[in-house]
Amino acid sequence: MTQQVIHRTGFKWSEIFIYAAIGLGPLGLAISSSAQALPTRFVIEASQVTRAMGEASLPTDGVEVKLAAPFTSSVANAKVEVESISSIGAHAVRMRLACSDRGQCVPFFAVATFPDAIDATKLHGVKTPQLAGRQNSASPNQADVKVKSTPASDTASVRAGAPVTLELDEDKIHIRLEVICLQGGTAGNRVRVSSLDHKQIYTAQVVTPTLLKGEFLK
Repeated sequence: MTQQVIHRTGFKWSEIFIYAAIGLGPLGLAISSSAQALPTRFVIEASQVTRAMGEASLPTDGVEVKLAAPFTSSVANAKVEVESISSIGAHAVRMRLACSDRGQCVPFFAVATFPDAIDATKLHGVKTPQLAGRQNSASPNQADVKVKSTPASDTASVRAGAPVTLELDEDKIHIRLEVICLQGGTAGNRVRVSSLDHKQIYTAQVVTPTLLKGEFLK
Protein backbone atom coordinates (compact mmCIF):
# COMPACT_ATOMS: atom_id res chain seq x y z
CA MET A 1 0.00 0.00 0.00
CA THR A 2 1.38 3.38 -0.96
CA GLN A 3 2.15 5.40 2.15
CA GLN A 4 0.71 8.89 2.42
CA VAL A 5 3.32 11.65 2.56
CA ILE A 6 2.95 13.82 5.64
CA HIS A 7 4.31 17.36 5.42
CA ARG A 8 5.44 19.05 8.62
CA THR A 9 7.51 22.10 9.54
CA GLY A 10 8.82 23.50 12.81
CA PHE A 11 9.56 20.04 14.17
CA LYS A 12 11.32 19.37 17.47
CA TRP A 13 14.09 16.88 18.16
CA SER A 14 11.70 14.84 20.28
CA GLU A 15 9.44 14.58 17.22
CA ILE A 16 12.35 13.41 15.08
CA PHE A 17 13.01 10.66 17.61
CA ILE A 18 9.39 9.52 17.37
CA TYR A 19 9.36 9.75 13.58
CA ALA A 20 12.41 7.49 13.40
CA ALA A 21 10.67 4.91 15.58
CA ILE A 22 7.58 4.75 13.34
CA GLY A 23 9.44 4.83 10.04
CA LEU A 24 9.15 8.51 9.11
CA GLY A 25 11.93 10.74 7.85
CA PRO A 26 13.16 13.78 9.86
CA LEU A 27 10.70 16.10 8.12
CA GLY A 28 7.73 13.80 8.62
CA LEU A 29 8.09 12.21 5.16
CA ALA A 30 7.02 8.58 5.06
CA ILE A 31 9.86 6.25 4.09
CA SER A 32 8.82 4.09 1.17
CA SER A 33 10.04 0.49 1.09
CA SER A 34 10.54 0.92 -2.65
CA ALA A 35 13.02 3.79 -2.21
CA GLN A 36 16.30 3.31 -4.02
CA ALA A 37 18.96 1.69 -1.82
CA LEU A 38 21.95 3.82 -0.86
CA PRO A 39 25.34 2.90 -2.35
CA THR A 40 27.36 0.44 -0.25
CA ARG A 41 29.98 2.07 1.98
CA PHE A 42 32.94 0.36 3.63
CA VAL A 43 34.23 1.22 7.12
CA ILE A 44 37.82 2.45 7.20
CA GLU A 45 39.72 0.24 9.65
CA ALA A 46 42.58 1.09 12.00
CA SER A 47 44.78 -1.34 10.03
CA GLN A 48 44.45 0.90 6.95
CA VAL A 49 45.65 3.86 9.02
CA THR A 50 48.57 1.83 10.41
CA ARG A 51 49.61 0.90 6.87
CA ALA A 52 49.52 4.58 5.88
CA MET A 53 51.69 5.42 8.90
CA GLY A 54 54.29 2.89 7.78
CA GLU A 55 54.36 4.39 4.29
CA ALA A 56 54.85 7.82 5.90
CA SER A 57 57.87 6.49 7.86
CA LEU A 58 56.05 6.73 11.19
CA PRO A 59 56.70 4.04 13.84
CA THR A 60 54.05 1.29 13.84
CA ASP A 61 55.38 -1.30 16.32
CA GLY A 62 53.08 -1.38 19.34
CA VAL A 63 51.06 1.61 18.11
CA GLU A 64 47.38 1.95 19.06
CA VAL A 65 45.23 3.71 16.47
CA LYS A 66 41.81 5.20 17.19
CA LEU A 67 39.68 6.97 14.59
CA ALA A 68 37.86 10.10 15.77
CA ALA A 69 34.58 8.63 14.49
CA PRO A 70 33.42 5.86 12.14
CA PHE A 71 34.46 6.83 8.60
CA THR A 72 33.66 5.07 5.35
CA SER A 73 34.95 4.83 1.80
CA SER A 74 33.28 3.97 -1.48
CA VAL A 75 35.55 0.96 -2.04
CA ALA A 76 36.67 -1.88 0.21
CA ASN A 77 40.10 -1.53 1.86
CA ALA A 78 40.69 1.91 0.34
CA LYS A 79 44.31 3.09 0.30
CA VAL A 80 44.75 6.03 2.68
CA GLU A 81 47.68 8.34 3.36
CA VAL A 82 48.81 10.68 6.12
CA GLU A 83 48.40 14.36 5.19
CA SER A 84 49.63 15.95 8.41
CA ILE A 85 50.38 15.12 12.03
CA SER A 86 50.71 17.07 15.28
CA SER A 87 51.87 15.82 18.66
CA ILE A 88 49.25 15.87 21.42
CA GLY A 89 51.47 14.54 24.17
CA ALA A 90 54.78 12.83 24.73
CA HIS A 91 53.60 9.57 23.16
CA ALA A 92 50.67 10.44 20.88
CA VAL A 93 49.96 12.26 17.63
CA ARG A 94 46.81 13.42 15.90
CA MET A 95 46.79 12.70 12.18
CA ARG A 96 44.76 14.04 9.29
CA LEU A 97 44.35 11.36 6.62
CA ALA A 98 42.67 11.03 3.25
CA CYS A 99 42.13 8.40 0.60
CA SER A 100 44.82 8.35 -2.09
CA ASP A 101 41.92 8.65 -4.53
CA ARG A 102 40.23 11.74 -3.07
CA GLY A 103 36.87 10.70 -4.51
CA GLN A 104 36.72 7.57 -2.34
CA CYS A 105 36.37 9.26 1.06
CA VAL A 106 36.41 12.60 2.86
CA PRO A 107 39.50 13.59 4.90
CA PHE A 108 39.36 12.26 8.45
CA PHE A 109 41.27 12.29 11.72
CA ALA A 110 42.84 9.58 13.87
CA VAL A 111 44.96 9.47 17.01
CA ALA A 112 48.00 7.20 17.29
CA THR A 113 49.40 6.32 20.72
CA PHE A 114 52.95 4.98 20.79
CA PRO A 115 54.81 2.87 23.38
CA ASP A 116 56.57 4.84 26.13
CA ALA A 117 59.92 4.34 24.41
CA ILE A 118 58.84 6.59 21.51
CA ASP A 119 58.82 10.37 21.99
CA ALA A 120 56.14 11.70 19.65
CA THR A 121 57.42 15.27 19.98
CA LYS A 122 60.64 14.26 18.19
CA LEU A 123 59.00 12.82 15.08
CA HIS A 124 60.20 15.34 12.49
CA GLY A 125 60.55 15.32 8.71
CA VAL A 126 58.16 12.43 8.10
CA LYS A 127 57.87 11.95 4.34
CA THR A 128 54.75 10.72 2.56
CA PRO A 129 55.76 9.15 -0.80
CA GLN A 130 52.26 9.58 -2.26
CA LEU A 131 52.32 13.35 -1.77
CA ALA A 132 55.75 13.61 -3.36
CA GLY A 133 54.65 11.53 -6.33
CA ARG A 134 51.44 13.46 -6.89
CA GLN A 135 53.18 16.82 -7.21
CA ASN A 136 56.35 16.40 -9.25
CA SER A 137 57.13 20.08 -8.91
CA ALA A 138 56.93 20.03 -5.12
CA SER A 139 60.11 20.67 -3.17
CA PRO A 140 61.29 18.09 -0.60
CA ASN A 141 60.01 20.29 2.19
CA GLN A 142 56.55 20.49 0.62
CA ALA A 143 56.37 16.69 0.52
CA ASP A 144 57.26 16.35 4.19
CA VAL A 145 54.56 15.88 6.80
CA LYS A 146 55.55 18.25 9.55
CA VAL A 147 55.06 17.48 13.23
CA LYS A 148 54.42 20.40 15.52
CA SER A 149 53.97 20.41 19.26
CA THR A 150 50.50 21.36 20.41
CA PRO A 151 50.37 23.69 23.44
CA ALA A 152 48.39 22.38 26.41
CA SER A 153 45.82 25.16 25.91
CA ASP A 154 45.13 23.86 22.39
CA THR A 155 44.43 20.27 23.40
CA ALA A 156 40.78 21.10 24.15
CA SER A 157 40.15 22.93 20.87
CA VAL A 158 38.39 21.90 17.68
CA ARG A 159 39.15 23.08 14.18
CA ALA A 160 36.91 23.83 11.23
CA GLY A 161 36.55 20.74 9.08
CA ALA A 162 37.34 18.30 11.88
CA PRO A 163 34.96 15.34 12.44
CA VAL A 164 33.59 15.19 16.00
CA THR A 165 30.84 13.52 18.03
CA LEU A 166 27.79 15.59 18.99
CA GLU A 167 25.82 14.49 22.06
CA LEU A 168 22.19 15.55 22.50
CA ASP A 169 20.65 14.78 25.92
CA GLU A 170 17.29 15.48 27.50
CA ASP A 171 15.60 13.44 30.22
CA LYS A 172 15.76 9.82 29.02
CA ILE A 173 16.58 10.64 25.40
CA HIS A 174 20.24 10.42 24.46
CA ILE A 175 21.47 10.80 20.88
CA ARG A 176 25.05 10.71 19.55
CA LEU A 177 25.72 12.05 16.06
CA GLU A 178 28.87 12.15 13.98
CA VAL A 179 29.20 15.71 12.62
CA ILE A 180 31.68 18.05 10.94
CA CYS A 181 32.83 21.30 12.60
CA LEU A 182 32.06 24.42 10.59
CA GLN A 183 33.90 26.67 13.05
CA GLY A 184 36.95 26.36 15.27
CA GLY A 185 36.76 26.90 19.01
CA THR A 186 38.13 26.02 22.44
CA ALA A 187 36.51 24.32 25.43
CA GLY A 188 33.36 26.18 26.46
CA ASN A 189 32.88 27.93 23.10
CA ARG A 190 29.70 27.39 21.09
CA VAL A 191 30.35 26.50 17.46
CA ARG A 192 28.33 25.52 14.41
CA VAL A 193 28.52 21.96 13.07
CA SER A 194 26.80 20.09 10.27
CA SER A 195 25.66 16.54 9.63
CA LEU A 196 27.99 14.41 7.49
CA ASP A 197 25.76 15.05 4.47
CA HIS A 198 25.77 18.81 5.27
CA LYS A 199 21.95 18.89 5.27
CA GLN A 200 21.49 19.72 8.97
CA ILE A 201 23.18 22.52 10.95
CA TYR A 202 23.53 22.49 14.75
CA THR A 203 25.05 24.71 17.43
CA ALA A 204 26.94 22.96 20.23
CA GLN A 205 29.43 23.59 23.04
CA VAL A 206 33.01 22.34 22.78
CA VAL A 207 33.91 19.80 25.49
CA THR A 208 36.98 18.05 24.05
CA PRO A 209 38.66 18.01 20.61
CA THR A 210 36.35 15.14 19.63
CA LEU A 211 33.19 15.78 21.70
CA LEU A 212 30.56 18.54 21.61
CA LYS A 213 27.37 18.90 23.67
CA GLY A 214 24.11 20.14 22.22
CA GLU A 215 20.53 20.66 23.36
CA PHE A 216 17.17 19.63 21.98
CA LEU A 217 15.06 22.37 20.43
CA LYS A 218 12.28 23.54 22.73
